[in-house]
Amino acid sequence: MIALRPLIADVDAELRELPLVTDDGLTLGLTRFRRGPSDRSVLLIHGLTTSTDMFVMPEHDNLVESLLDAGWGDVWSVDWRGSFRLPYNTDARGFNVDDVALYDLPAALAAVRRHNGGRPVAVIAHCVGALALSMTIAAKLAGPLAGVVANSTFLTPNLPEPSRLKLSLLPSVLERMLPEGYIPMDLAQVGLLSRRAALFAVAAAGSTCKDPTCQMISFAWGSSLGIGPGFGTGSRAGESALFEHRNLHPATHARLRELFGPAPLSFYAHLRKMASERAVVRHDLADARYDRLPRSALDALDDWNTPLLLVDGVLNRVWTGSLALCHGYLADRHPHIDATLIEIPGYGHQDTFIGRASALDVYPRMISWLDEHLPP
Repeated sequence: MIALRPLIADVDAELRELPLVTDDGLTLGLTRFRRGPSDRSVLLIHGLTTSTDMFVMPEHDNLVESLLDAGWGDVWSVDWRGSFRLPYNTDARGFNVDDVALYDLPAALAAVRRHNGGRPVAVIAHCVGALALSMTIAAKLAGPLAGVVANSTFLTPNLPEPSRLKLSLLPSVLERMLPEGYIPMDLAQVGLLSRRAALFAVAAAGSTCKDPTCQMISFAWGSSLGIGPGFGTGSRAGESALFEHRNLHPATHARLRELFGPAPLSFYAHLRKMASERAVVRHDLADARYDRLPRSALDALDDWNTPLLLVDGVLNRVWTGSLALCHGYLADRHPHIDATLIEIPGYGHQDTFIGRASALDVYPRMISWLDEHLPP
């Protein structure tokens, strides 16, 4: 069994970590936060290289506490193979969205249902976790869901033009520069004398933030080539690609290296393919292991009728316009799907979850919508 990194959490609830093994043999993490009996369960799905930690921030009111306080007494979080609490991001074998969609999320949802007696399950998913969930749903591997909240992107990943250009050029350079197969985020672990330290110097160019991890996560997921991490039209020079600095508690910014782990290069080819088609598509159609997945998630929605809430920060510089595109597509092609779009002013990509005031500005809108579709 693989040991998870310790969870840095501040939650007033019974916390239990349960073993979860996928059909392809990986050990994942599944955490249950519980306050007595509850008829409603919700599963939280983090983004790539983050973890359950993003939902249990100790420095301010967090999402798990907000859900529990609102009467959602059975909250779950899955650390899928892209979690910073697991070692797979630095594994030379690599993985992509198809592995998460086929193996990780179906296993997590099945486990939640086993433990909650088969009661309804809602899902809140972020970024790459939301992309993978859309493919799991399209492949009919998710089972019945009471509702889905998707943050930042879902079904129709859309990148600004500079990001698509970077995604087409940079991975081949990084593969030669980083034979280990991943982008490090913590300069302290890399060391100033390492050849990989040069990458941090590139990431620092043009950034007004002095934190190396902040610079690197912006470089890894932003549009710049190391000449300013500003991301997309209208972004402020030097601002992070992932969040608005003003939305973070100083303690959060000080521990970014505890929240964002190494980024596996194996993911970039799949993200490039999805971004080029503006759709969640299967990576390798010739690989029979993934035959249960459709070629495109957009091709398999005719009988899907789960209520869907799309939540986006107006200042999202990672998947700019992705959810507006998704909402328009569903309204035009699949009007039978109950899809709602909420855009949060003043927020970006990641700060919707880890922001110091998210419990005031963001979580209540998610929880109110969940209450409407799965009342107490």
